[in-house]
Amino acid sequence: MKEVIERELDFTKEKNTLLFFKERFKEVEMVQVPGVYEELCTDRVLVMEWVKGISLTDKEAVDQLEVSRAELARRLVQVFLPQWLEPGIFHADPHSGNVLVTREGQIVLLDFGMVGEITKKDATYFQGLIESFLAKNYRKAVDNLVQLGFLLPEADPRTIERVLVEWSTFQPAQLMEMDILALKLEMNDMIQQLPIQVRRDLCF
Repeated sequence: MKEVIERELDFTKEKNTLLFFKERFKEVEMVQVPGVYEELCTDRVLVMEWVKGISLTDKEAVDQLEVSRAELARRLVQVFLPQWLEPGIFHADPHSGNVLVTREGQIVLLDFGMVGEITKKDATYFQGLIESFLAKNYRKAVDNLVQLGFLLPEADPRTIERVLVEWSTFQPAQLMEMDILALKLEMNDMIQQLPIQVRRDLCF
């Protein structure tokens, strides 16, 4: 937490990250990253172009966009999924205050103070994890979780495999018929009992 806060308070680092993402998406028409007035920036001041956009949580405004919700969802996946599955740095704080959308359907990325990094090795295992879920190969999914460091040494792979099978058969439509709070508490208890951990470098 100390490392993340120190990074967030150094606006020179944030400026450099913003410039990196601006270069990364310069050929992508559906993404907009604010410009930077570098001559006015210091390690305590970051001066950026003002970009007008709509919050993704503003349902009425989103319905008035020139693109459909389905197209907007597709664009969001296209912007963020490669960041999490390919080697390199990724935007680690993509909440509705930091991701806006223009009337034309452009995705506006803001606030690059919190970023993470995916190594080539981790990218391979994250991709393998998704592939194994799609193929319903839960043994391979457990292997990928081990390689990514999400399972403690004492974890029993067969138990984790059974849990993944059970979770994968859960139907979201059932939530309408269930007590959501009870389900959340039950899942919290289950997760606490499992020998799993979140890697410190991926926590935020």
